[in-house]
Formats: sequence, structure tokens, C-alpha cells
Amino acid sequence: LIIESDEATRGAICDLLQLEWPYLSMYTADSGESGVRVAQQKRPDLILVGSDLPGMNGYQTARTLRQMPETTLTPLVAITSSTFDRSQLMASLCSTCNAWLLKPFSAQRLIQIIRPFALHLPNLKQGHNSYLHS
Repeated sequence: LIIESDEATRGAICDLLQLEWPYLSMYTADSGESGVRVAQQKRPDLILVGSDLPGMNGYQTARTLRQMPETTLTPLVAITSSTFDRSQLMASLCSTCNAWLLKPFSAQRLIQIIRPFALHLPNLKQGHNSYLHS
């Protein structure tokens, strides 16, 4: 599940993950509230959470996901901008998440962050390694 307010970033992440792991079921949300609903309904194996979301921000979204029985153990990856100046919120988001990804990011960096989680997920294990080995 990709919870990210920026449509271009959301689309790029989807495209890159689908190329690396073609068998992956992909879900997206453009706000924290809709992301929480999708997570409850779909129970994804991995969730990427943008820091600057409308309404419920990234930290609130991650905290809510951590409190839900359906997603309490689901790996969370924070996506944040290099210009993010709210350091306390960023520290809180990172402390709630398992990993973080700094924008702008390369395809290689995205895959590098996701791969450790993918090794433990049956649906992601079937993918290939094109971005790290080309």
C-alpha cells in the first residue's frame, strides 16, 4: 500500500515496484484517512507512508496503522522530502516506521529499501532483481 499525496510520486513508486515484483498487488491512497481504510480492507504486506499528507499527517497515519490489529506488525516505510523542515514530526514518523526513504530517490534506492521486507513476503519473493543488478 502506498499512501502518498503526490500523484506523480505515487505513480512512480507503483511503476518501479511492479517492474521489480510483477506479482505484487498494489494499492494506493492519497490521504492518511483513505490509507487507513484501504489498509483495514486489504491488509497489505507492506505500507509506504508519505510524511506530508492532507488531513491526518504521516505520523498520525503511521501511529494509527500501528494501533490497528490488522496492521500492527506490518512493515511501514516513511517517505519524506529533503526539504522537510518539521524535524520533530519527522523524528516521530521515523520512530514509528521500520525504514525511511528520502525524496528525491532513485529506483535503485527504492528497491534497496523495500528488498529486506520483500525477502519475508511470499508475494514479493517471486520478483527479479533488475534494478540492483543492471
